[in-house]
Amino acid sequence: MVVMHCCVPAPPNIRYAGSMERSTTIVAGTAVLAGILVIFGWFTIPVRLVLLLGLAAALVVMHGRSVAIRRWQFLLCPASLIAILPLTLLAAAAITILAGAGTVEPMRSPWPHVPSALLALFGLLACTTAMLAWTRPRIAALGATLTLLIAAFVAILVYPIGFGFDHFLHAAAEGIVHTTGGLTPPPYFYSAHYGLVALVATLGIPVALADRLLVPLLAACFLVPLAYRTLGRYAALALLLIPFFPFAVSTPQALSYVFALAAVLIISSPASRGGARGGVVALLAAAALLANPLTGIPVACAVLATVLMQRRRALGIVAALGGVVALPLAFRIASLLMPAVELRIGFSLTPLRTLGDALRDTIIFRAEDFATADALAIAHVTLPMLWVVLAVRGARLRPRTEILPPLIALGAAAAVFLTTTIPTLRAAEQTDFPLRLLVLAAILALPLVSATMTNMATRLRSLPERAAAALTFATLATFTLLLAYPRDDAQTRSGLWNVTADDIAAVHAIAADAGDARYVVLANQMLGAAAVREFGFRPSYRVNNTEHLAFPLPAGGPIAQQYWEYVGQEVQTCSPPSPRTRGEGGQGGERWCMNDSPITTAASLVNATRAYVVLHDYWTNYAAIAPATAAIADAEIGTFAHLRVFRFDTNR
Repeated sequence: MVVMHCCVPAPPNIRYAGSMERSTTIVAGTAVLAGILVIFGWFTIPVRLVLLLGLAAALVVMHGRSVAIRRWQFLLCPASLIAILPLTLLAAAAITILAGAGTVEPMRSPWPHVPSALLALFGLLACTTAMLAWTRPRIAALGATLTLLIAAFVAILVYPIGFGFDHFLHAAAEGIVHTTGGLTPPPYFYSAHYGLVALVATLGIPVALADRLLVPLLAACFLVPLAYRTLGRYAALALLLIPFFPFAVSTPQALSYVFALAAVLIISSPASRGGARGGVVALLAAAALLANPLTGIPVACAVLATVLMQRRRALGIVAALGGVVALPLAFRIASLLMPAVELRIGFSLTPLRTLGDALRDTIIFRAEDFATADALAIAHVTLPMLWVVLAVRGARLRPRTEILPPLIALGAAAAVFLTTTIPTLRAAEQTDFPLRLLVLAAILALPLVSATMTNMATRLRSLPERAAAALTFATLATFTLLLAYPRDDAQTRSGLWNVTADDIAAVHAIAADAGDARYVVLANQMLGAAAVREFGFRPSYRVNNTEHLAFPLPAGGPIAQQYWEYVGQEVQTCSPPSPRTRGEGGQGGERWCMNDSPITTAASLVNATRAYVVLHDYWTNYAAIAPATAAIADAEIGTFAHLRVFRFDTNR
């Protein structure tokens, strides 16, 4: 009898479960409590141990043994085991391939290093998951969990040192929180992320690994079941089609996306009609705010507007308009309270021209070879458009109040785009904040998209129709994965190189060569990431009440600006040869000459007696800049496969 019961398919309309509400409350409450304790500097190891014991007790009370058996006994059903087996085999094979593709050599995209078999396995996993949605919805939710994890393992396994730049900064800060219980100054923007990572690290997991796993695990093991329980089986599948997998890489921004989507899922569930579950939604909005205010502020306004629209329409409209203008106002207040934060607030039509140029570049392809590169370029445009079409169609199937959250996020993106400028960022980086809000809008539209997918899937009766739909779904999911990571092809060449073994060795060589001397390093940001990974936020020098790291932060800091100025100059031929020539030159015995004033300017920022210039062989014009730098440098230190390190003594 038990076996027969566990094999009965789940009903098509799954309502919000009480146990899921309790689980959501625990996750959101833990994030809020951890974030607050980090801000006050009270998140010490004893406090975290008490919190972990409390969480364990809550889980025992919430998921008693009998409940757990009833909930998971369907896994023991022979039919379920037959369905689970191919999913686990495909996932295991994919992870094995990714583990073998990891490299510490320079790369700007993971895909040239990942065998094509990975994409085939990923597509099969997504296709199998989609096919199971009709007959085994709970197994399909498990398949969605595995698929999300595979997408995240690309960053975790192919980049064994770390993916991107932000990870290294956040991991270094989290290491301090783990050791001391807080940071100075308090991390108001990212405290929930730092607190949760420190909490996981208390279990003995390295801080850097906990940082990389946090968001993927929450997305796969928390969001997927939540989507399944609140909106049904196809909401879990819709998670795999959100443009460019925003939950694949763990950052405070991505964590705020997790809480934002959880809030919208709960407020969209049948059990939340009339404003029920308001306390849980408020906790989730607070967690998103403590993880990243850029997401938390519009999400808080969105959930408030949604609840108010069900009671007092006028107040809901006011809350929605507040969500649109809240971020520019917050930026303005931040610029007044913190003069060190460089922001310009004011309406301008100039960004519209930038947007027009971006749209033109998006739809015009360079026809070098119509192959995978062009297919990805087309998918980069069509996948978000498809998501919008599905959301618009779903708006007719869901309550009108569910349109508010994505519309508020879109309005906030437009408001920030037209009013906020960060002078220290390059023109290409000015759109970072609006783009993050566009991603938020796409995430908040998931209930609308899942409604469309549910409507379409329930109309498919025959096996060929379902197979064709599953194959289409798998193709879209595979393209979504490909576009989630940097590319290096005929259409798009990412500027995001990875941190390499050479970078790690170079920062140690520089520190050893400098000894006790005060020094500064001009290099690209990935060397700065390596330094933060190895040394934390040291060495650091305070000059005129301003803190400067010896190694470069992302483009925009004063030292990074001097590096850009140095490598951006045109290499010339010295005539007569420079008196500081060290024997390297150009063609035919010519001596190349470069202006070293950016180097001396960077050194003067921190009153350094030594400056180091690090040039990677993948840098534009490296073939000319490296010999020219060698010609004016005082020495070259170390021998590295993919970079050169030059020392300049500035106290001569």
